[in-house]
Amino acid sequence: MQTRYSFALILARGYAAPEVRAALARALAVARAAGRTSALFPILFGQFAAHFVRAEWRIAELLASQILELAHGSSESAVRLSADLSAGCLHLSRGRLSEAHALLEAAANAYDAEAHAPLARTLGQDLGAAAHAYLALACWGLGWYDQAREASLASVALARRAEHPHSLGLALSLRLFFLFLLREPHAAEAVAAEIALLSEDHQFLHWRGDALIGQAWLAALAGRADESVALLENGMALFESGGVDTSLPYHQPEQVEIYRLAGRTETALTSAAGAADALLARGETWWVLPELFRLRGLLLAETGAPPEQAHAWMQRAQEAAAAGGHHSFELRALCTLLGAGAPDPDRNRARLRALIARRGATGCTADLEEARLHAARG
Repeated sequence: MQTRYSFALILARGYAAPEVRAALARALAVARAAGRTSALFPILFGQFAAHFVRAEWRIAELLASQILELAHGSSESAVRLSADLSAGCLHLSRGRLSEAHALLEAAANAYDAEAHAPLARTLGQDLGAAAHAYLALACWGLGWYDQAREASLASVALARRAEHPHSLGLALSLRLFFLFLLREPHAAEAVAAEIALLSEDHQFLHWRGDALIGQAWLAALAGRADESVALLENGMALFESGGVDTSLPYHQPEQVEIYRLAGRTETALTSAAGAADALLARGETWWVLPELFRLRGLLLAETGAPPEQAHAWMQRAQEAAAAGGHHSFELRALCTLLGAGAPDPDRNRARLRALIARRGATGCTADLEEARLHAARG
């Protein structure tokens, strides 16, 4: 009873809401007191998700390890799949893309729709849809664009097949972020509209926030500055009401870009600097950190700061991305350095050519097209 109540709350309030975490904690205590080991898996998975979306890494890692322990003693393939999914999501968010890719690919390959899709109503998510959605982000970061597109589309298809609206909300929301990363607003428009309609039909507060932020980006690109800022701030307010710490960079790249496109350059700079500084103060890594460094440098250049100051942040972005194997963010950082006239353009152009030529960097994206133009010069 307590477990069902917890997952009903998740659908209504989102994983990060305080009442969700409290309900899951009570459900876990009841299950353990009753010695019901079989009941632990969905509760631990729900707790992992609740702490994951709040970036409470140490607790999330502990819960992921407990799911893995259950998998070792269980004959249920879904438990092992969820263990790989949980660990893969943690590696992705913390910037360990190769490790994330291996685990998320294993989870995606282990998914059996016939056996696992019915579990969405117990777990709150279709495991296959989630695994493919996060796998798409890992592939994008590594520069495997064709594989990323396939995984993103597969995520939505699996969620539709499962006929589970909450899973579809996750798949569409992560696809919307994926299209933001690809810089493909035309494809994003229909996705944002579907999330908004789905959220209205099912009262999904958290997915509604994703729809508003996606619509804010589209409005900013169309030159509707005031509308875009209003949509963005409404979306962030929804996340805050659901217990999400919006100072952490889950949506900061979008937020910074929206403020920048809307002409709120100082606000964009404050947002980029604040999110990055908060992570650095906590000693945390995050997979979007190189992008926050790049945006900080770009905004400093656009506000007339001394060139060496702007170039230093762009260079820091390139070095951080290279150190973490973040192909796509390094590609962007190098393009920004070359576009800003930073020192040592021959070195940056040579590195850019090497990234473009790297095996696996396939597909056509806006970033690759820009990179090829820079690489062809000089």
